[in-house]
Amino acid sequence: MTREWFCWEEGELHTRKEIERAGAPTQYITGNDQDAIIYMEGEDMAIRSESLVQGTSLPASSEVVKQKIERYKRSHNSARAGMEDVNDRRGHRLTFTPKRETANSGTKVDLWIDSEHWLVLKEVMNQKGLRMVYEVVTFIDGIEPSMDLFHLELPEGVEIVDQ
Repeated sequence: MTREWFCWEEGELHTRKEIERAGAPTQYITGNDQDAIIYMEGEDMAIRSESLVQGTSLPASSEVVKQKIERYKRSHNSARAGMEDVNDRRGHRLTFTPKRETANSGTKVDLWIDSEHWLVLKEVMNQKGLRMVYEVVTFIDGIEPSMDLFHLELPEGVEIVDQ
């Protein structure tokens, strides 16, 4: 499970991501437009690196979705499959099936795009019996989280290494 938070504060993007995997320690990533700290629970070291978005402006969510759809359309046939709800959010469902030349190795994809915010609510990829699902389980809009959320409290003794 991955949890993500985003907040714009005085023109600067702040993010936090927590990644949980079965049988593995939780990974934390916090950052802003300048740098990010990556820490794996239980480790004695955290990594600070320049943010991937440093010095650039993030594209609007609609532009990110547009780019994703365009990438799929290069190798897939696309179709609109109507409107459906995903966890109480109304979304456009799009299906992508591999074009003939990639049909044997291609991945079938279903996307649900939020009709209000133009975010990917759900993405299901099927390839040769394997299935990967990305789904927004909870979507909360219009809240202002405490900025403390975007500061990672590291356990005592953890060294921060600049990369």
